[in-house]
Amino acid sequence: GYQRRVLGGSSESEKYDQTLEDVEVGPIAVGPNEFVLNAPAPDPTQIPEDSLLGVTVILLVCQYKNQEFIRVGYYVNNDYETEAQRDNPPQKVDVDNVMRNVLVDQPRITTHSIDWR
Repeated sequence: GYQRRVLGGSSESEKYDQTLEDVEVGPIAVGPNEFVLNAPAPDPTQIPEDSLLGVTVILLVCQYKNQEFIRVGYYVNNDYETEAQRDNPPQKVDVDNVMRNVLVDQPRITTHSIDWR
């Protein structure tokens, strides 16, 4: 079947990537398909504190028979919810008040030719 994996973590290094969801779907019809995939947020304790705020990415990696055929990346901006916290952030990142803004309308898509047999 088709495998979809969602990765998130730190934009600084792949060593902080976390698999947020790993699902298998299929069989599916040939041609364009659309799926809704919900995944939990990354575990902030596994991300360096200096990477908890600012820009990072979420990657959706799709494979068929262990061959990656598409990768979709979305930029994510992590920042405090309130202007007061943005203007005067606490010394230690308060993850309970951080919101993620995923730029879903600006995906970065990479496709690969694979053997579909």
